[in-house]
Amino acid sequence: MTTGLARDAVALTRSLSGFWADRAIQDGLLPRLGSSIGLSHPRLVSLRESLSCPYHSLQALLAHYGYSRRGTDRHSLHIALQALKRTCEPPGCAEFLAEPDAARLWGNYCDVSVELGLRPSVQLHQGPLLGFAELAQEIYRGDGVGSFSNWFAEGVLSSGRVGPQFERLAGIRSVSPKLASEILQDFTLIHHLEDEIELGERAYLQPVHKWLRLLGPCVAPELEADRSEMSDWQFATRICKHARKAGVSAVRFNLGCEYFGSHKVRVPEAVDARLHLAVR
Repeated sequence: MTTGLARDAVALTRSLSGFWADRAIQDGLLPRLGSSIGLSHPRLVSLRESLSCPYHSLQALLAHYGYSRRGTDRHSLHIALQALKRTCEPPGCAEFLAEPDAARLWGNYCDVSVELGLRPSVQLHQGPLLGFAELAQEIYRGDGVGSFSNWFAEGVLSSGRVGPQFERLAGIRSVSPKLASEILQDFTLIHHLEDEIELGERAYLQPVHKWLRLLGPCVAPELEADRSEMSDWQFATRICKHARKAGVSAVRFNLGCEYFGSHKVRVPEAVDARLHLAVR
């Protein structure tokens, strides 16, 4: 599996996809996704079980991906979650999911905003709220449940593909291709589905962040020459190929790069000086 790779590149790849990926999951993914749905001390299995509930699945999409990273707009996440609670607190979620659109949810968002003395903006606030909610309603019309988490897992198991899910997510206003890949990456990990996905589809699971761009050439030197010219898709495809050659998970390698870079390197200029810290 490691034919053609230098020994130090293999060691670094395995460390990033092993120790540092574990840190990323335990210190980042699990607590953040767990807290978004009110789950204390989550494990992958308990998180997977909770996200099978359509309410919690939608709650996680809004809280962890939709509003938590919207810059200085610190009120929008609180308002979105309060609006969701007013609209469909479980177990009454099916009634809302059966509605033709998410207009009632947006109405509650506007009501909560006014109560707080704020003015809601269609341009700034409506995209993720209606986008994720109407996706849940679309899923409900297909399976009678409406859980994004279940829909994703069942789609992978039935087809081996994630391209359709990526396109559906990236079609939501305010969801960038990078964020769509991050969502698919996280849910692939939660459901242990990477090996079920066709090789040609796995690049969809690679959000190409700055640390992947910086650390990728450290384990695959052939990426260095064309790094600035490669599209995200081309770079992601090369990373997946390298991970297969090294015999590791490309999803875990991506997570490990992001965690090691943001927690130990911190600034791009320090990559070379701190790279020795990566091998554990």
